[in-house]
Amino acid sequence: MTDTPLERRPRGACLARLAILADTHIRLPEDLPRAQWTANKLANDRSLRALEQIAAARPDCVLHMGDVVNPVPSDPSYPAVSRFAAGLMAPYGFEIQVAPGNHDVGDKLAFVTPAHGISEDSVALFEKLVRPNWSAFDVGPVRTLIINASLIGSGLPQEAAQWEWLEGELAASSDRRLFLATHYPVFMSRPDEGSLYDNIEPDGRARLLALLKHHAVEAVFAGHVHNFFHHILGPTEFHVLPSPSFVRQDYAELAPVAPDTAGGMEGGRNDTAKLGWAMVEIFEQGHVVHIHRSEQPQDAGQTRPARNAPKFHPEGQPGVHLRHAWAEPDTIPLNGPIEPFTRRRQRNDYPLLALQEMGARDVHIPLSDLDDPLYLQRVIDLGSLGFRFTCFSLGVPAPALAEKATALPCVSALEVILPWRTIADFTAPLADLREVWDRTLTVACTVSASDHREGGSETSYQVAFGFDHSEFDLLTQFHEQTGAALNLGYSFRLGESQDVLSHGRDIAGFAERLQLPAFMHVTLGGNHPGQIQRSEAQVTARVVEAAVLAKTTGLKVFLDRFTDTDRSYFPGFGLCDRLWNPRLPGRALAAVTRLLADQPAAELLSTDRIGTARVCRLSLGDRIVEFALPSDGDMPDGFAPLVADAPGLPGWRGLDTPAEITSLEATK
Repeated sequence: MTDTPLERRPRGACLARLAILADTHIRLPEDLPRAQWTANKLANDRSLRALEQIAAARPDCVLHMGDVVNPVPSDPSYPAVSRFAAGLMAPYGFEIQVAPGNHDVGDKLAFVTPAHGISEDSVALFEKLVRPNWSAFDVGPVRTLIINASLIGSGLPQEAAQWEWLEGELAASSDRRLFLATHYPVFMSRPDEGSLYDNIEPDGRARLLALLKHHAVEAVFAGHVHNFFHHILGPTEFHVLPSPSFVRQDYAELAPVAPDTAGGMEGGRNDTAKLGWAMVEIFEQGHVVHIHRSEQPQDAGQTRPARNAPKFHPEGQPGVHLRHAWAEPDTIPLNGPIEPFTRRRQRNDYPLLALQEMGARDVHIPLSDLDDPLYLQRVIDLGSLGFRFTCFSLGVPAPALAEKATALPCVSALEVILPWRTIADFTAPLADLREVWDRTLTVACTVSASDHREGGSETSYQVAFGFDHSEFDLLTQFHEQTGAALNLGYSFRLGESQDVLSHGRDIAGFAERLQLPAFMHVTLGGNHPGQIQRSEAQVTARVVEAAVLAKTTGLKVFLDRFTDTDRSYFPGFGLCDRLWNPRLPGRALAAVTRLLADQPAAELLSTDRIGTARVCRLSLGDRIVEFALPSDGDMPDGFAPLVADAPGLPGWRGLDTPAEITSLEATK
């Protein structure tokens, strides 16, 4: 096969589904009380819960990424716990392919490791008790190759045999799509990084990467780090998967706040929102990985195949404004037993996971991000996964920066923020920008105490951007005189006290009348610079209304804010908390976009009241969906919660037949 990058957007039918779990760390029941963390004591129960969820999902095949058991081969209990783990998994009725982990065969032979290293005896013992150390299996059109990653760089006789097998298998499968399964990630941050506890040794890694490139391997799956990471290198996606049992707490250093240890998080090891397993959908072209958070209750729409992920190129879903850093690595301090001698520079990919889950394909970032090589590469990578970027600039950007955006197909729009009092001064620079930028271009006004509006306060902590929905006359006049000739659109800001649906639909009507693009930024916080003014439930309702607006109008809607603001100015709740775990608003957004993703647009038939709840009725071709937004936590009868175990939050119901719809009219 060539090294041409694969098409990452899935096309055609889903031909097979592969369930993957990693790092179960099963122990003998009598050994559980001796575990040093509560999370480890729960590993068996959590592994069983994940297996039950996998069985209910009925995949075509199941793959375990290693560390099936917690005792290492040098532990006297290893044979017994290996047999116990096999018996624990047997009742579910599916064969489980296994990529041996370091707890299964011993650590890789690096300069120093926390436990005993791999040996000829441990390799033979794994093969005797569990499965072959390297093997291949087919799932749909894909050939998946399993390797023993601890062997790479070991110099053991089995290493040479594995290389010979791998190279032969790759050559023999030159006409097949290929996956690779390895317990250790091939790399964690950079392909040329040094030896770490969490990667394949450098010499063997270079050889392996050359093979992956030469044979255009579509995906590599790994475990070991008990956290989610995602990389792209050439034709290959590298998926590093979470564990259903516990989190590696050294990576909690990547969050800007400490885990709630007093609340049971054990320094991040018991951060249950990060536990999970993966379902890989394999299409005629391409694949999509869905992470199932196994310790989180099932929200609305999770029983259906998710089609809201950016890889599917969905339309009519809200985007997000990325205030916080999202592409640059942070430093993990020296800390044994994992890495007491080397500082690790690592990017946090939980923001990416949240964006994928919520269906936030459109992201709003500063144009200046493209001047940073790390951000630029990440924009390119995420663009290949279906993400679209709207880049904003305070002032008309320099030609070189605009040309950099022009070279990126995934940058779909530029948004120029200008002081409206002197807008006439920018006509010529905007015309020059139009010479290099032929995609969507919107203008937003600055918002502050010194802006163009009359009657403002003398001073204000509020500095923002975007027109108000009351400024249609001002914009109509400008558009007739200047904007139409430059093919401009306009960006609006929906303030803290403004109604998302009614004011948003007014903006959509304005854009439709003038036949121009319009963006709407929906603020989720309050208007006090030092106090939280909206509850999480109120933010959730606002997010659901924004999702309805995005699906039923031509507006591009951005939610501001993606994650909590818990310091600085204007604190409030976002879609995620500062550990990058989805909050109730984020989970509700994921549920709504899952429910509506099968159609690019919907028609808003009505907004009514049932009791104290606002009810939005949407038509999606042959079916009707209603969302109820209770103002007092009292959900109308017949509606199910969007977010499990949160009955006072917005709910939904699907109406599939005309008789069913007619019968409900009397309840209004």
